[in-house]
Amino acid sequence: MKGPLGVKPEMYKERHCVALSAGRGLTTIAPFSTVAPKTPQKYHYCIPPGAYPFFDPHEENWLKADMLETVSNERLDQPFWQGRGLT
Repeated sequence: MKGPLGVKPEMYKERHCVALSAGRGLTTIAPFSTVAPKTPQKYHYCIPPGAYPFFDPHEENWLKADMLETVSNERLDQPFWQGRGLT
């Protein structure tokens, strides 16, 4: 894919995400961030350090459900299902 991953103020870094639904070549995702929200809300969820082996064992990760996106499956890299890689 050519061009930048995104354009500010969009999230434009590669990051972990959770797939919420998929079909017809598109997947709706909720992204994770190691940066805590300025004011955490009900739609933010903190994953404590060491909770999952695919996150840094020393950093919190935040699910940012206010940043849901539907993206082409072409944008998804290294998919996992129940902790195992699909590729």
